[in-house]
Amino acid sequence: MTQTVLVFSPHFDDESIGCGGAIARHSADGDRVVIVFMTRGDTGNMMPSYDLDAEANELTRKAEAQDATRLLGVSAIEYLDLVDGFMRWEAKTIQSIIQLTRQYQPNIVYAPHADDRHTDHKATHEMVRDALPRASWAIFPDLGREPWAVSEARYYEVWTPIQNPNLLIDISAYADTKRTAISQYASQLAAVPYHDAILGLNRYRGAMTTTNVLYAEAFVRAAVITL
Repeated sequence: MTQTVLVFSPHFDDESIGCGGAIARHSADGDRVVIVFMTRGDTGNMMPSYDLDAEANELTRKAEAQDATRLLGVSAIEYLDLVDGFMRWEAKTIQSIIQLTRQYQPNIVYAPHADDRHTDHKATHEMVRDALPRASWAIFPDLGREPWAVSEARYYEVWTPIQNPNLLIDISAYADTKRTAISQYASQLAAVPYHDAILGLNRYRGAMTTTNVLYAEAFVRAAVITL
């Protein structure tokens, strides 16, 4: 049975770093994958000797994201265009998350895990976690045509490894695709070799499984509880 998957990515590249293998695997299985980029990339240039203004930064990073997500087989992209580096819990953003959840009706939602040390990642986690139960409430008629209950959330690792993951996904067949997708973010790799770092972690995760797979992504899997 095919599924719809909604991925919340604080920045352009977090989706590929944190769960690029899972995205590629979902796509190969015929699932519809939608990426929601939270920030607009206006302060994200890390290329030495390139002094780009906010607009140029945004255009550069969105173009990189288009290339990366195409490689992963993503079906659609949404942009919330929040300011880089200043994300915090806001009712307006939670309303946007509810609206997108009701619009796409995902079976599974991905977002950063709770203990990631990046403030934008932590804020994304908090708002997604708070929005998902609300999306199923039979209220807020201005935020979608009908309520939608998400059955499962999966929280991924980017800057800070997860202490106690309860879900490991074998991405061995998609590791090369993941590396290639991350490589599209040249503006970020100029300063930090994210592809080497995360695939090293994925190799470790795989080696530590009982079946010793080549590469695995780790998640905190949680049911979405509606109060």
